[in-house]
Amino acid sequence: MSFNKRYVDHKKILIYKNRLNDLFSDKIDAFFFRDEFSKRIFDMFNNKEFDLIDKTISDFESNYG
Repeated sequence: MSFNKRYVDHKKILIYKNRLNDLFSDKIDAFFFRDEFSKRIFDMFNNKEFDLIDKTISDFESNYG
């Protein structure tokens, strides 16, 4: 049996911002977050706070674009 893991950082969040379902697939057993931003997006995704995700990503892009 294999163990699927995925490393996530802000760059990957920005690449997958329109398809977070693919990034946070239930086929992945463990996620490793390289920054607080990606962990926060994951938590919002799990809580189905999609409007907040859009705003958070937009704010991030505006500040660090």
